[in-house]
Amino acid sequence: MARRPLFRIDANNTSNINPLNTDMMFDQAFSEVEQAPIDTYFQKTTSLIILINPTAFSSLMANLVVLGYISVFESYMREIIRKTVLIDSFSRNLCESMNLSYGAAISHEPKLLPEAILEDISFAGKENIKSSIIQFTGIKGHLPNSFSLALDEFDKVCQVRHCLVHRFGKLGTKNAIKLGLNNHKACIEKPLKLDYLSLQEIQHTCNVVVKEINNYLFNGLMKRLIVDVNQNDKKITNTVWKWNFNSDRSLFSKYYKTFVSTFERTTVHSNIKEAYNIYRDFYRSIR
Repeated sequence: MARRPLFRIDANNTSNINPLNTDMMFDQAFSEVEQAPIDTYFQKTTSLIILINPTAFSSLMANLVVLGYISVFESYMREIIRKTVLIDSFSRNLCESMNLSYGAAISHEPKLLPEAILEDISFAGKENIKSSIIQFTGIKGHLPNSFSLALDEFDKVCQVRHCLVHRFGKLGTKNAIKLGLNNHKACIEKPLKLDYLSLQEIQHTCNVVVKEINNYLFNGLMKRLIVDVNQNDKKITNTVWKWNFNSDRSLFSKYYKTFVSTFERTTVHSNIKEAYNIYRDFYRSIR
């Protein structure tokens, strides 16, 4: 019986595939820098900003910078949660029962191991951010209004990011609904076209939400060490603190160095001892 000829009409030319040596694509000499994750965030975003030339603005390059900003944000979230788990016993206890792959267990350094439990977590969206903070740190309750507003605006950036990642910038119906269908109906199936001002607004939105998260986590962790958040913030009489700076310096500095930025210094305190004194005075004021 004669074989039927194979049907084939090429729609385009083809090329031979070349194997990708992906192990050669990563900087194996890289090592983690011991600084606050928020400062690492600032450094990375600065490297993105210099890619944009305001006098020769490229909308396509702006799209790539937006993707970079979300990537830097997610990297910040992983780093700050990892370092929180390492220094905070409550958070560490929460994570002890979480699943970890065998590959991660035999490959990660101890100080990087907590990031392995975050590998299947996405931080692109306000609900993901809120649930992850609760899941991995146990900090929950009413969000400050400034934080809640920042999350709402950041969620808009995440919708824009979704268009860029999945549709090369075109706005899908689901994203239009989440952004507000009345205002975005005419934008459906139209590509994103950023100008320099709108890119700056997106950058500002990302920066604000990172600062809010950083403050929220820092204050939540420090507060939990001195009050019972499940008993109307009742003062804890038997705390981990000796209320002597020299005695408490080692533990306090772990929290301080994890969260306090050296790039954007707060006006509330100028050094670690001043921050400690504010913390101690607050504890003493609790009745």
